[in-house]
Parts: sequence; C-alpha cells; structure tokens
Amino acid sequence: AAPVYAEAYNVFACVATGVLNGRRVVLVLFRGTKGINDLRADLRTAMTELEDPIEDEWYWQRFAPPAKRRIGLVQGAFVHKGFQEALALVKDDIISQLEFAIGPSGNIDGEPWDVWMVGHSLGGALATLMAVKVYEWVQAVNSEASVSIFTAASPRVGDKAFKRHLQSFGIEHIRLALRGDPIPAMPPRFSGFRHAGPTVRLTPSGHISKQSTWLVASLGSFLSTLPMVLAFPIGKYKPWDWTKAHKTSEYLSALKQAYDKE
Repeated sequence: AAPVYAEAYNVFACVATGVLNGRRVVLVLFRGTKGINDLRADLRTAMTELEDPIEDEWYWQRFAPPAKRRIGLVQGAFVHKGFQEALALVKDDIISQLEFAIGPSGNIDGEPWDVWMVGHSLGGALATLMAVKVYEWVQAVNSEASVSIFTAASPRVGDKAFKRHLQSFGIEHIRLALRGDPIPAMPPRFSGFRHAGPTVRLTPSGHISKQSTWLVASLGSFLSTLPMVLAFPIGKYKPWDWTKAHKTSEYLSALKQAYDKE
C-alpha cells in the first residue's frame, strides 16, 4: 500500500501486511516526531473532546448508521488537541489503505487477520488515537479480527475517561518506555493526562520491568522529566542532551539486548 503523508504536522504512516503464527497481520505504522511541525503537535497540551468514529466521514461513506452502537463512546472523554488535529489529516486515507489491504470482503484470501497499531513518539500517540477508529471499523468489517497497540516512547494521549474507554475494548496494549526518556512522562499528570495502557519499562542494558505501583510511576515520571529541565543552558554549563534516550535507535538497541538475554 502507498504511504500516507500530511505536510501540516509532518505525519507519515503506512499500512503493511505479513504473517505471524499462522495469522495474517495488518500493520498500521506511524513515524515518530521529526522536525518543528511534529514538535508543534507534541508540545500543545490543550485538550479537546474525543471524536466519535461514527461521526467521521469515512464511516458514513461505508456503513449505514447502526441501529445500536457496538461501542459506547464514553461521554466527557478528552484527548490531546494537537494529536487529534494531526490524526484528522490522515485518518480517512488510513482507513482506505486498510480496505485495500484486507479487500472488499473483509477477508484476506479467506484467512483470519489482526490489526496492529504501531508507532514511536508522536507516532505512538497517533497509533493509540487511531486505534479507537480502527476498532470501530474492524467491528463493522469482521468482528473476528482483533486490534492491538504497540508503542514506544509515546507521550500521554488523553484523560482518565479516554483511558477507561480504550481499556473497555479489551485489546492488547503495550507501551515501551526507555529509562532516561522524558517524553513518556509528557504531558504531565497534573495537567489531567493519563496513559491508557500498561507501561513496560526498559533499560539501555535490556532489563525489562512492568510498572507496578503509583509511587513507582510518579517517581519514574519525575526522574524522566529532569533531563528536560537540565537541558536549558545555565551560564557556562553545557545542557544535558536528553534526546538520545528518545531515539528509535536507542529503543531498538535495548530491545535487542533484552532479546539476547532470553
């Protein structure tokens, strides 16, 4: 399938297919933050109400309005305004690419299939938001398929109501956060944002641990944001380069070391 690109926020995504454990997998991949336009979306912390997928143009073009909703949209669920604005530029094209990959019958050569939403940094936030829409699309096309979310270095996307809404799908959701990367701790919790999926913490040496308590989560968030504060130059002192731990290459290196330990 052809890549999907929006210049306004420098959003780049693509849809690809493969096979894993005998099932077809459709990957929806979002590129991470790259350039000033992406940072414009990342740093905007204002919230806006979560869009209802059934009100999207792509839904009305394809499906008759359901007599009864398959998914009850949580009233009062709010998400990051910049992320939702960035997703709005590509959501229709992504659904079209999914249809191209699956086929009009809702089956890939008669085989079972699943959708994985994948992204790094801004891409992780967009993958998480797009999962709400893709889940609704999957339910209308082939309810036997599943939707999963796998992100790395993703910032927080929405509030508590959005977290409850996404978790109500019962889909697998994994978030990787590398030690020293401040982006997963942004926007800060005091601004109302919460992560929707469980955190899998990863060290540069490949050690993996699951977040277990509120205290651990809060301490981890505080320590992760320190490099951003220290990045501002003070007199003759050189800023701390916090961006290294956020790079895709650092995550891949840590994952490889974790795999080698197994």
